[in-house]
Amino acid sequence: MSLKFQHFDTRLNQWIHTDGDNQNPQSILTEKLDNTLLEFYFPDQQFSFGHIDEYSTPEDLRNHPNGQTLLLSSKTRLLYGSPECLEVIEKLCPDRKDRGAYGSIFLGECKNSIYEELNVLIVDDSTEAQGENGIIINKDR
Repeated sequence: MSLKFQHFDTRLNQWIHTDGDNQNPQSILTEKLDNTLLEFYFPDQQFSFGHIDEYSTPEDLRNHPNGQTLLLSSKTRLLYGSPECLEVIEKLCPDRKDRGAYGSIFLGECKNSIYEELNVLIVDDSTEAQGENGIIINKDR
């Protein structure tokens, strides 16, 4: 599976065209990423990348040619998507600064993507009986 991202300039609020023809929608710079965490959470969504530089202002971050919302950032690349995606991103990264610090985790490609349900046992080692597990696991094991 893969996601395709069109690129745009946040200061100009315009798509980046590979042939310089702003009227040619076929020439918009597009990137494909496979097996990302972003794709796992949002398999059928449309996303795009905005680019910033040293002259960009905070107001530029609100720009998007199609009105998408800023979701995450990874260095100078900003990930934009629908407002519905932002609701999920805010649950995954409740601290706003994490949306910038860990944005690249959502965009990193994996060669093999594995999804399994796991059981995790948490043992409270601060109880009086050190290591007691509430009879969840046989003590003889």
